Order: sequence, then structure tokens, then C-alpha cells
Amino acid sequence: MSHGNKKKYEEWLKEERAKLTTRQDTSVALIEWEIATDKLTSENDEIRRVARRDAFIERLVEIGYEPVITRLKSEALGLLENLPGIKGVNPFSEEDWETFRPELIESLETLEEKFKKQDRVGFLADRTEKLLRPVYDYYISHHRDIQSSAPLFLQLAKLEPFKGLIYDAPADQELTQADFIAHLDAMPKLIDSWKEEIAGRLLVLLDLGSEERADSDAAQAKGKEKADVLDNTSVLDRATTIFECKRCSRSNLLFYPIILTHGCLVEYPQHSTGDYNCRWNEQDQVEVHERASRYARVIIGILGQNPDMVTWKQLDKDNQRVECTRCRTRVTRKSRNRSNRLVMNWRHAILHEIEKHSEESEDSCENGWQALDSKSLAITYSREQAEAEAGPGPTCVECKLCSIQENRVVYPRRWRRDSTVIKGAKTCQAGHDLSMGVYDEWDPLVENFSSRSTPQPVRIPDVKL
Repeated sequence: MSHGNKKKYEEWLKEERAKLTTRQDTSVALIEWEIATDKLTSENDEIRRVARRDAFIERLVEIGYEPVITRLKSEALGLLENLPGIKGVNPFSEEDWETFRPELIESLETLEEKFKKQDRVGFLADRTEKLLRPVYDYYISHHRDIQSSAPLFLQLAKLEPFKGLIYDAPADQELTQADFIAHLDAMPKLIDSWKEEIAGRLLVLLDLGSEERADSDAAQAKGKEKADVLDNTSVLDRATTIFECKRCSRSNLLFYPIILTHGCLVEYPQHSTGDYNCRWNEQDQVEVHERASRYARVIIGILGQNPDMVTWKQLDKDNQRVECTRCRTRVTRKSRNRSNRLVMNWRHAILHEIEKHSEESEDSCENGWQALDSKSLAITYSREQAEAEAGPGPTCVECKLCSIQENRVVYPRRWRRDSTVIKGAKTCQAGHDLSMGVYDEWDPLVENFSSRSTPQPVRIPDVKL
């Protein structure tokens, strides 16, 4: 490139760069202007939105809704912003007010009712948890033998004299634990009367079930005889008296008195109705487990017991086993595993029948089980012990013993700590001599007879007699 051409090129390049710089400066200025315009528009829209919202709020306050508006501002601003008609940037008008006023009033009254229920729940929870629960814990800590069948404090709160203190005493009346401790002497009678009431309701369920099954004159006569028997609560202890909860698994067989504290029946605080506590079976979930009861009669008969008399406690004490002959597998000379017989206790047998064979013919159950001979039973016990999971040991009573000092319940240091007693130990971890005894920790929300404490089904080989 010649010197003259190079000079012209450099001059041209300088001019073009100047043009580009000008265009870039203009572009940046336009972008900044757009950002500023958008920001101004957004700020103006926000001012208009706030003005519209405040105008609606002012009118609502004028007609008496200031308390709920104030609560919405402090607790649920999002709900306030979403009230009918409040959103928007158009200026507030009388036409808007007349249009949205009915919906606004309806929404605020619904929210008022919701807040009242929340306040009521909080009030009841405060009295129940801080005043009744410690007294309940104190009583149970001194009466561990009734823990698995006693009402929870949530249920005691619905019974007199505690109901009067929690529900009926004025909100501005200051109550203390002493007011509840004063009724400790009434606790035994209160618990007994509660259990009697629930037992009566269970007997009614049994009676209704027998009436539904009565489809002939003969059956009706038999049903009447059975109804007479139901006057005696001992029928609840029978191994064939089995209940179920419609809320949880049908494989959860509920016997008496476990049914009294079944988890689904005690974890229903009625927050939607403004209540914190609950009554037993408030949702009508309990019904007679007809199928399980039918299978139980067959299995109990195979064990040589009278289904109309034997209790579940007696069957557990006898500790017998049955084999499901339908689940026996074929063993050949080449079979490495010769444990071909599936055996289990009577409780698991009922469950097994429901889960594995309920779709088979009616006589399948009657022909599908056999009791074990003594040799097979010995092998079964040994196999169960070998396959058993290590469950938690019992808890030291003294470690969890509450006391009352200066009209207040005092919890022991180990109340929330592990106080399990090691098998074979003569003292607990804290050094107590166990003279007050031990007990099994009880959680009604996870209780189930087929847990680790109950031997699971096992397989054993054929036994030559």
C-alpha cells in the first residue's frame, strides 16, 4: 500500500470509529432511558396499586373490619393483597367499591372465622399442654401398668373435671397446674368410666355386626342370644373379637384394649373446628374386622381351642404355632434349602390368610392350616430366636418418675433420655436398683401387634416323627 493510500485509509478508519462511538453512546443512552422509563413506570404503578389498596382498606375499616385488616397486615400480607378487587393499577372508584364490596365482606368474614378458630386452638393448646399434660404425665409415671389402655391427655381434656377448667373457665382467668393437681384423686374413676364408655361403644359395634349377618329367622334368633352375651364385656377379650381402623392398613388387627389407644384414633386435633383436643373415634373409623374374625375362628379351632371362649391372652400364653400347608414348597434331593414349611403364631396366621389367600375359595382357610407337633414346634422356637430382631429393652420406672413440688409437676432429669435396662442387668443406667419395676415404652401412634416383639413367620424343614 502506498503512503498516500495508507494515510487516506487511516483517516477513513478514524472517521468510522468516531461514527461507531457516537452510535454506541446513543445506544447506551437509549438503554439507560428505557431502564429509567421502566423503573418510573413500575414506581408509578406501585404508587397506584398502593393507593387503590389503601382506598379499599380505608372503606373496609370504616365499616368495621379494622381488626382483621390489622391481623392480615402483620401475619398474612399476601392474603390481603389477594382480596377481591384490591389488585390493579386503575384508580379506586365508587363503582369498584360497589362491585367488589360483597365479595370483600364475604372473604373477610371467612378470614375472621378462621382467625377465631386459630386463636381458640392456641388457647386450648396452651391450657392443655402447659397445665393438664404435666399432671397427666405425673399420674401415668406412677401407674405404668395402665399406660397402654388409658386415655391420652388430649382425651382427658374433653372429660370433667378437666373439661370445665380448659373449656369453660373464662379466658382471662389465670389457671395454674395446682388447679389440675387438685383433681388427681379423681383420675382413677375418670379413667375407669372412660374405658367403660368405650367398651360399651365397642359392644354396640359387635351387636350391629351380628345383626347385619342375620339374614334368616334362625340367624336372627342366634343374633339375639349373642346380643344378650354382649352385656358381658368379657366378649371383648376374646381372640375372635377383632376390630379394624378404616384409616390405616387393613392388616393392622386391633384387639381390646389396644383399640382404646390406637394411633389413628388419638391424633386428630380438630383444628378446622377450632378445637385442640379430641374424643375417641371422633371420625367413626372403627369397625368390626369381620373377615379377620372369621379366619380367627378357624385357626383357633385348629389349635384345639374354643373360639367362643378363648381369649387372645390365653393364646399368646400357650405360644403355639400353625403351618400354612398351601405355602409348603416341594423339596427334591438337589434342593439346597430344605426349609419348605411356613409356620407362624395365630396372629400372623390371620394376617397371612388376609394378605395371601383371601381371594381363594371359602373352604381354603379351613383346609389350609395344621397345628405343629412338638418336634416341629421346638425347631420353630429355635429358628424364631435365631432370626429375631433385637428390640428395645424395658425402661426403668424410677428414671421416669415425676414428682410434685410447690404445686407444680417436676420432671426427672432422665425424662427425655434413654433409660433402657440392659437384659440381665440388676440396675439401670442411672444406678437404680429396679425395685420400682420396669415397663415397655408405649407409643400409640406406632403400636402394632406384629412389631419386633412378636415372633415373625419362619420356614422349617420336614420333621420325621
